[in-house]
Amino acid sequence: VRSGLFVEILCTFTVISLLFYLWGIIVARNNQEKWRYLAIKGVNLTFFLTGIKVHVHGYKIPDDGPYIFCAIHQSLLDGLIILHELKRPFNAITGPYEIFPFMLRPWFKKMGYMAVARDLFEQLKYDHTLTNRESIEKGIRILRRKQALLIFPEGKRELRRRINAKPHDVELHR
Repeated sequence: VRSGLFVEILCTFTVISLLFYLWGIIVARNNQEKWRYLAIKGVNLTFFLTGIKVHVHGYKIPDDGPYIFCAIHQSLLDGLIILHELKRPFNAITGPYEIFPFMLRPWFKKMGYMAVARDLFEQLKYDHTLTNRESIEKGIRILRRKQALLIFPEGKRELRRRINAKPHDVELHR
């Protein structure tokens, strides 16, 4: 995504997310499922208004069931693209809310995403985060309820080296 388009998407998303968040306070209240559907609608509207078109090839995205979606990501847009393409609410494991851009933090809380401390320092700094063990136990409970779970595995970014991934390297597992 070229930088001008990224700024346009980010600005549009910020405005849409604020409007949908205010609407969510009225209609969704504390219902995590409703907040997740609102997020899908907000992202879809953002992509429509900015002309973003996403095409997934090679895999049928499941309609229901206990799935784990695992994605390697490099930008803020990756999570939005996954939300747009899955077209169904899911639970997510994230880092502490405070490490994300301001417009995502309240959404993550309302949608009930699991904030996980990635190391001891984050565990001490952010008291609302789950430990690794707690997140695994909660993830198992989510899957037993036949819900989907999204995980962005922690990884190191390298500016000089590219990941040699092919389209079939990302898989959906049931």
